[in-house]
Parts: sequence; C-alpha cells; structure tokens
Amino acid sequence: MKKLLLIIFSVIILFLLFGCGQEVNVTVYNATGIPVVAGEWIAINIHSENNDNWFLPTTYAKNDTECDKNNSLTIKLKENSTISVGANGKYYDLSQPTPVLTDLTVPVSTATVYGGFPDPPAWYAAVNMKSVLIYKK
Repeated sequence: MKKLLLIIFSVIILFLLFGCGQEVNVTVYNATGIPVVAGEWIAINIHSENNDNWFLPTTYAKNDTECDKNNSLTIKLKENSTISVGANGKYYDLSQPTPVLTDLTVPVSTATVYGGFPDPPAWYAAVNMKSVLIYKK
C-alpha cells in the first residue's frame, strides 16, 4: 500500500514539474500605436521550437481586450515551450519640427509558457515601441 501511494505521489509530482502536455494559446499583438499608413509599418516575428511566424498587423490594440485579426496573431504551443518575440518597421517621429520616417527595431523578448490546472492560461505578448511584454492571464 505504501509503495502504491509513493508511485501515485511521484506521478503527481512529475505532472506538476513537467506538465501534462497541455496546449496553450499565445496571442501576440501590436501595441505600438503605429497605424499602418503613409509609409509606416511594423512586422512582428514569433519564434518557438516549432514556429517561425512573421505577421504584418494593419492596426494596433491598446490592450489585450482589443485584439482582432487585424492587429494580432494567435498560435498554439505545447506547455514548457520557449517563445521569442521581436519586431521591426518604420514610423513617423513627430518630435521633430518636420515628421521624419524613422526605423524601428524592438528587441527580442523570450519567455517559457506553461500550462495551468485544470485549464491552461491565456498567454499574451504586447509589442510596444521599445520592448515586448510577455504575460499570462
């Protein structure tokens, strides 16, 4: 009986440590505030073990509740996958006396996504002008 309890306890601990194979949704969205007009654009790269996706959003979202097909991309990843998100593009720098089309490079951020119990959390990556914020809800 003690051996059976030890085996069951060990299996539970292994599931908690290494996950049970859940798939998690990761939504990457354009939070830069760059509208894609008059030469402005942004290209966002999502890289993981099984994915290397680029997408060109045509609008932006102020937060994750405004995500739609025009400003975000959702991918499915196995839990304990590592995701890297970065971006580049062009935008008008309005701090100059005359607006100047300026290059934009957002440094890559990396995170390991994990599941939850009983349901997996939703993961988000907000691509801002100077950084990418990866978080779960």
